[in-house]
Amino acid sequence: LFTGGEVPPENLRAIAMCTNAFVSLSTLTLVDKLDEHQTSSNDNNKRHQGSSSSDEHMDSVYGDLSGNESYINMIQVASDLQLMIDKPSKFLQGLDMEKLSVSGLPIVEVEIPREEELEAIKSCYNRCIAGTCEIAMVSGKSGTGKSRVVYRLAKFVVSQGGLVLTGKFDQMQQSKPFSALTSAFDQYCDLLLGVKDDESVKKIANSLTALLGQDTDILFKVIPKLELIMGKTVKPRECVVNQDLGQINGNALLRLQYLISQFVDIISTHSVVSLVLWLDDLQWADEASLTILQRMLMSNLSRKFFFIGCCRDDEMRNSHAFWKMMGNDEADVGVHVTQVKVNCMTKNTLNVVVSDLLCLSPRLVQSLSDIVYSRTKGNALFFFQLMLTLYRDNLLYLDLSHQRWKWDEDKIVTAKLPENIAICLTDSIIKLPIEVQMALNTLSLLGASAKLSHLKLIESHLRLNILGPLKEAATEGLVTISNDSFHFCHDRIQEASLSLIGEIDRCHHHLAYGKCIVKKAIETNNNDMLFTAVDQINLAGPAAITYDRDYLDMAHHNLEAGKRAMNMAEFASALSFFRQGISFLRDGHWQAHYALSLEIFELACKSGVPSGMDLQQLSILSEQVLKNARSFKDTLETQLVFMAVLGNVRPSEALELGLSIVSRLGEEIPKPSKGALDPRQIQAEIEVRGVPEEYFLHYKMMTDSKMLMVMRFLSRIQVIAYNIKPSTNLSLILKMLQITVSHGLSPAAPATFAYFGSYLAKLGDLSAGYRYALLGKALLDKLGVSEIQMYCQPAQASNQVRVQSELSVTSHGDIYYACLLRMQYCNDAVWVGTNLSLVSEQGHKMGLAFNPIVHHVVLTISGKENEAMALESMLANIRDNPVPILKRSLSFQKLYLSYLMNYGDLIERCEAYFAIEVEEYFLIFGSSARAFIAGLAAFKIYRNTVGDSLWKSRGFERMKELKLWAEQGSSWNFEHKLHLMEAEYFHCCGNLEQAAESYKKAITSARARNFINDEALACELAGKFYLDRGYISLSLDYLRLAHEKYSEWKADGKANQLFGFINSKFAHKVRAC
Repeated sequence: LFTGGEVPPENLRAIAMCTNAFVSLSTLTLVDKLDEHQTSSNDNNKRHQGSSSSDEHMDSVYGDLSGNESYINMIQVASDLQLMIDKPSKFLQGLDMEKLSVSGLPIVEVEIPREEELEAIKSCYNRCIAGTCEIAMVSGKSGTGKSRVVYRLAKFVVSQGGLVLTGKFDQMQQSKPFSALTSAFDQYCDLLLGVKDDESVKKIANSLTALLGQDTDILFKVIPKLELIMGKTVKPRECVVNQDLGQINGNALLRLQYLISQFVDIISTHSVVSLVLWLDDLQWADEASLTILQRMLMSNLSRKFFFIGCCRDDEMRNSHAFWKMMGNDEADVGVHVTQVKVNCMTKNTLNVVVSDLLCLSPRLVQSLSDIVYSRTKGNALFFFQLMLTLYRDNLLYLDLSHQRWKWDEDKIVTAKLPENIAICLTDSIIKLPIEVQMALNTLSLLGASAKLSHLKLIESHLRLNILGPLKEAATEGLVTISNDSFHFCHDRIQEASLSLIGEIDRCHHHLAYGKCIVKKAIETNNNDMLFTAVDQINLAGPAAITYDRDYLDMAHHNLEAGKRAMNMAEFASALSFFRQGISFLRDGHWQAHYALSLEIFELACKSGVPSGMDLQQLSILSEQVLKNARSFKDTLETQLVFMAVLGNVRPSEALELGLSIVSRLGEEIPKPSKGALDPRQIQAEIEVRGVPEEYFLHYKMMTDSKMLMVMRFLSRIQVIAYNIKPSTNLSLILKMLQITVSHGLSPAAPATFAYFGSYLAKLGDLSAGYRYALLGKALLDKLGVSEIQMYCQPAQASNQVRVQSELSVTSHGDIYYACLLRMQYCNDAVWVGTNLSLVSEQGHKMGLAFNPIVHHVVLTISGKENEAMALESMLANIRDNPVPILKRSLSFQKLYLSYLMNYGDLIERCEAYFAIEVEEYFLIFGSSARAFIAGLAAFKIYRNTVGDSLWKSRGFERMKELKLWAEQGSSWNFEHKLHLMEAEYFHCCGNLEQAAESYKKAITSARARNFINDEALACELAGKFYLDRGYISLSLDYLRLAHEKYSEWKADGKANQLFGFINSKFAHKVRAC
């Protein structure tokens, strides 16, 4: 070996034995396995033409063993022999020269060593299907080979019998709604359509129909091929475009989130194998798709579902919408994100890849790999393209005489190689035949991929040769072909092809392609085709238009695309289409094309609200309508949108605007007099109360268009007035009742009856209030549980129904009531004794955060002081807010924490709370909590001061309220509270025997009704009562029980505080125990 002599194959065994002895390797490992592979090698050599002998093969793999290719030490010998064992097909068996002479450099057969990254993803996948809520995110710079790693995972999943659905976001098709999700789920439908077992398909279709009902027509818009499985058997819902703002503002998008998450849940539940959703290029995902993805990930999906995403990390930092969606903290959404970083290859790794690619020992390709690494820096895409460039330029070639790959280092070093991947790809494309270049240019103008049907239309209408040349490009490894699409193998190839087209030429091509496709899209009512066509038109822009008529046509096409996007709940895309459509309108369009102008501006305002448009942007659009509208009626839709957005920023101004519009529509809202209701309001109340509630279940529908508009405005104004002018809010509710009785039921009627019931309950008629709340719920089940039900039915069950009702509300897509139900659940869960860890979990469901006031309470009593402190800035904003209801809520929160945690500032907090005057016309469950805690605090202050009778009377007044609710409402909810307040009252009066009896009743009643929070509080107060009387053992028993119950409630902060109190008062007893 060292002298460069030939090594006959029969001597390999002796060489292996010597090498093993020299480097202390296992003789069996090298010798026996070489024997095992020798027969295969000889047989293979006989099959390959040109492989005349084994010694020629050894020369081809390990060099001629002389000069620069000779071995330096026995370690190198051992390394090469080990390669023969590990990879016999590459390093023991000869090259198939005949095949290579036809196919060329076998790039596609080479894998980059990514075992660590692949194992991390596999482990994540296995944990997920075993029950852990986990997803994987694969990131890295462009061209590092992220998709190759995930593709290897996909092969693993498929080998295990699983299904992998793939979708890719496209930078040039970002206005195309849900493109990646559509692609992925259509693949699933294709798989179902190919299944011979009709029963399994019917089972899935029936499950979807049963759960989603008529909402399945919405899914058809996002997953077109689903209709082929289910059939169009349901009546479509009303178009989003025609819905009221109150329904649209997040309505349809939230409904779609629910529907798709349910779709994924059903298909993964019915699947006997795991289901993987792989979305590539997440850095270009639209926010609507991300929102749906968030809902899918946060839903309780089957264990068989796993999500994996790919993204460019340099374009997807923490500020990206995906990470904002995930909260940059897995605790925010309850989904653990395993992040896998794919870096460029190291120098050693690249050397191994070159060795595998050329089937030569790593030591022989070291010099070549060094040259390639110096240029590519280990970027996988650049590496493969550069190797192809060397091969095409004959700098890397097959040496038939030596049966191996060879290269000329000197020529490679002096050759003008591309400096970066962009130049490398551009140079490769330029060397292709002109027809192939033009076909690639056409494909690049359409995006990272294009449907075969779209390409055929362009080819036919413009008389171009596209499909044939693209197939030729596929043989060059630049594009891939699926059943119905052409795809660039990498987005950098698309970028390189696009860079070869001048800006002016791009615009003209985009316009020509768009016009080719749009006509067919409208004829066939194909949404996907329409979005593609209008995207092309908008990429061209108004500057590309040469005929005046085209301006109007392009505006109409954008209007139609925007309306269809709205009906798919993709409001950001819809707004983009409407704005683009406006850009095509010429001067004087309001006079020449009034109907088009009014509709496109109205819908731009309407879609802008759920898209996050701010007040200033909305003002610019709405001003155009107000300025150019031909009648007051034509401004109403836009004014309704503007008022709703203004209400979030300047509510008082929005309230005045809304009332003035209602007045112009002919309806006056009576102003309530101080301390008494206006007679007309009382008349409205009596008029409604005189009609049996069940009569309204079959009442006439409102048909007067003007009154329907009035009700729409009143329902929005009522939302604004609720916080800032409660008395006006009552006037609005009564006016809406009056209109309902006179003109019939409208979409606002259910909420109106529910609010009216709350008003009656506040007046003291809980029974009547409950009946009207049930009437509202019966009219529209989506309203969920009313506040009055919390007074008349067991509160825990009623509150839990809110979670179930939220699913129903969400399925209808009504974000307003969904948010309201979630907020009400979290607010009241604290008072009904729900485990605080569950309260926190439910508060974060669907991405909806806590009311910060309630959140602060939960964190504090749970012992998470640092997290509670983080909310101080939000609480400061509420503190500075002039709205009395918010000020009282914050003041009560401080009072409750001071009382429960014994902060020492109870008098100050109580004074501040009682000093805030709030007009209350409606009864909510929080009223009972405030009465209960404020009353207990007042009794405590009375005992701890010199006996100020004001505090005793304040406590007594709240005790009377609890007594009324316990008698008229549900004893389940209020009996134990009343007993505890009576115990404290008797304690204040010195009636100690009755106090002791009432404490006992309160504890027993709270325990029987599962109010663990109130049981803990009653035990604590009883323990301190007996401590004051000197009953040490009895006191300690009660306080220990209180500590146990606080811990069970997960109020660890309070439990720790009480433990400190017990330890300070009973140190000797605690030590003895």
